[in-house]
Amino acid sequence: MLSLARAAQGVAAAASWSAGLALIASTHPPERRGTVMGFALSAIGFGVLLGPAVSGFLADAFGPRAPFVLVAALSVADAVARIIWVGPTADPPAPTPLRTVARGPGAGLLIGLTALGAAAIAFAEPVLPLHLSALGLGATGIGLVFGAAALLGGLAAPLAGMLTDRFGAARVAALGTLVAAAGFVLCGLPVAAASITGVVVVGTGAQLVLAPTLVLIGALAEHIQPPAYGAAYALYNLAYTAGLAVAPLAAGTAAVLAGVAATTIAAAAIAALTGAWLLLRRTPATLPRH
Repeated sequence: MLSLARAAQGVAAAASWSAGLALIASTHPPERRGTVMGFALSAIGFGVLLGPAVSGFLADAFGPRAPFVLVAALSVADAVARIIWVGPTADPPAPTPLRTVARGPGAGLLIGLTALGAAAIAFAEPVLPLHLSALGLGATGIGLVFGAAALLGGLAAPLAGMLTDRFGAARVAALGTLVAAAGFVLCGLPVAAASITGVVVVGTGAQLVLAPTLVLIGALAEHIQPPAYGAAYALYNLAYTAGLAVAPLAAGTAAVLAGVAATTIAAAAIAALTGAWLLLRRTPATLPRH
């Protein structure tokens, strides 16, 4: 029953997240979309940060069912609020297949950037706790490091969105990959302070990648008329989930075979090459612009 409930939760999250991003894109002009998408990413970060703490307190105080009851009540309230306050934005268009959006200009690059941003977040999870433990941090210290990374990432997301509106999505995404690359280099160093700093820097760089891709996916949707926001952000979610799924497996395997330092250097090289390529492209015709 718990497994089925967890699966249902995943389906619900995918539906509400894809529809929520599509709603943001369809109700905000391109010149403001980066800022608003940044706040949406920030909300995710704070939810991820606060959720475990609140649920743990509720479970200790009122039993293990309490967190589920609270989330169920919040979900019902959210559904009612959407029905009351969120009106139709336009006549519903005909459903657009994912393959149609995936064949749009620059779709492959956007899928790759989204997966890279998500992978940067998940890459550290199976590798760096053991690395930090070997450097002398206990369980509480390691938890605080990852909590700080989530907090600063959540704070960086709105800034990334504002920078996207000001300087363009491609430039900010390139900056994010380079910041993440620097963080990966620090993560693998045999010095606790450097490694801790690296975890936080990688989390910040990931948000600098993900906020611009949210804007660019909206531009990709608008290459289809009427705009296929739902299909485009469903594609975004698939890419994001793929990054979250593949990165820990790749990181854990590479760390066993080559060690933590070599693994983080390889991740840094991939991120840096991606950023350099984005900066050196002279004709971004294949990348949607906002």
